[in-house]
Amino acid sequence: MHSHFGDYPAHLVGWLLAGLLGGGTAVWLMYRAGLSEYQIAVAFYARLITLLIGSKLLYLFEAWPEWATDPASVVAALFSAQLRLPGGLLLMVVTGPFIARATRVRYLALADMIAPAGGLLILGIRVGCFLQGCCHGTPSGLPWAVRFPPLSDAYLWQLEEHLIPVGAPRGAAVHPLQLYFAAVGLLLFIGLTVYQHRKRYEGEILLWFGLCYFWSSWMLEFFRARPHAATQEITLLAAVALTATAGTIEWRRRRTRVVPAIARP
Repeated sequence: MHSHFGDYPAHLVGWLLAGLLGGGTAVWLMYRAGLSEYQIAVAFYARLITLLIGSKLLYLFEAWPEWATDPASVVAALFSAQLRLPGGLLLMVVTGPFIARATRVRYLALADMIAPAGGLLILGIRVGCFLQGCCHGTPSGLPWAVRFPPLSDAYLWQLEEHLIPVGAPRGAAVHPLQLYFAAVGLLLFIGLTVYQHRKRYEGEILLWFGLCYFWSSWMLEFFRARPHAATQEITLLAAVALTATAGTIEWRRRRTRVVPAIARP
């Protein structure tokens, strides 16, 4: 793991990887579906902007009021690398209908089309987190636990918390939480891609993406060494709301299902 690649921080490399994997796949899926260059450009850049804004807003909400003490702190918080991905994904869902209207594509149809690419987006971002050493897990003695090198975020935090001595060659073994999140992203991409041809109604792929992502994120947050309390609570609320939505849809589908008449003898 390297916190920097040349002059570039590892988390930036992760976002670039996310753009190549997730963004590139989304663009390809829209192109394959017959969308025009204008529709693809609007859908891509609008979602990218809302992803970044939503991720930053959730961080600012969670870190309030620490960053609001003086103008310098406000500027530092706004331009810091700190982001909360669930906030970005939630804002993408909220603004989705407006983006779909601008592209003249049905919202749920467009969302189902590109939802699997969201898994690759998560994968790329979390690989960057792993290289940076941020978002690391709690101490662990499991065989796959990792020890981050000096200058990584995990190593520096362990020094501050006196979990390792000054000059330690590597950090204490911790859960590779970033790779857990990355594995979820990869599984989401594979699972939703396979399920695309079996979906029963528009919006089902998006719903499955939300259910799997928010429930898994809520559970994995318990392994985080530096908990993101507000993010975990919002993630839980989103997961519960989506579960209720899924249950309501299934209940209505069963009620409206046509029952074949029983043939008389």
